Amino acid sequence: MECFEKGIITENETDGIKLNFGNAEAMLTMIEKIALRKGFGDILAEGSARAASQIGKGAEKYALHVKGQEFAMAEPRAKFGVGLAYAVSPTGADHLQHEHDGAFDSALTGYSHTADDPNVFLKALYPMGILDPVPSLSLSGEKVQLFTYLQHYWSLFNCLDLCIFTFEPVRTFKVNHLVEITRAVTGWDTSLLELMKSGERATTLTRCFNIKHGLTPEDDTLPERLFEGLGGGPLKGTKMDRKEFEKSITLYYEMMGWDPETGIPTEGKLFELGIGWTHKELER
Repeated sequence: MECFEKGIITENETDGIKLNFGNAEAMLTMIEKIALRKGFGDILAEGSARAASQIGKGAEKYALHVKGQEFAMAEPRAKFGVGLAYAVSPTGADHLQHEHDGAFDSALTGYSHTADDPNVFLKALYPMGILDPVPSLSLSGEKVQLFTYLQHYWSLFNCLDLCIFTFEPVRTFKVNHLVEITRAVTGWDTSLLELMKSGERATTLTRCFNIKHGLTPEDDTLPERLFEGLGGGPLKGTKMDRKEFEKSITLYYEMMGWDPETGIPTEGKLFELGIGWTHKELER
């Protein structure tokens, strides 16, 4: 629709459909065309990245994706940690890599369902050693540390096949409860450290798989638009600083035990996680 309004595509390409914003009938018609791969729907069915590549004429700027995965609802220019998550996620722009920034920003007292205690999410992470709030519009070392720990934790949810909305850090659930639940269900005499390492191991194994299939640090990035100011709203003009973003990527690599230049997990980190055998796979 943005390409249509910018004149990059016209009714000649869209089968006569006026794909302007707010045209609900056009949306429904095009959804059906995408499902049946008819006309212009056949191009859009390939997803934003491939469709933009086929359309050309600058359409790539308006395809908001990372690694071919389109953005979810969350706007990274309001939550810088989400921007980092989109960039380094092994599956592309995934908003379920960690709990979002506002949960740990003491200035946002009305966040979600925690208005009576704005620090409830932060308190739940005390067993991880995360003690202080971090502003949403920050990509500091403290924000990268927070994201990295939370990514381990949320990766663990996938390993245990748990829903994040049931077991995210909230008033009635603390991270140590997950240890107790895992012990009770499996009989596994585990600890928070071992479970966190399981989440980290899964993320690192996924990284190794992606590298094996051609992923490079150039794929851990964001669309150009994220470095341009928001056009309106309470945060009008807010944008991510490119240098700060690039530094946060390097810090993340270092915290993960990945080479800061190549993004490849180091041999020492792979053995520390009990997956040293993958080092030889990466050398092939």
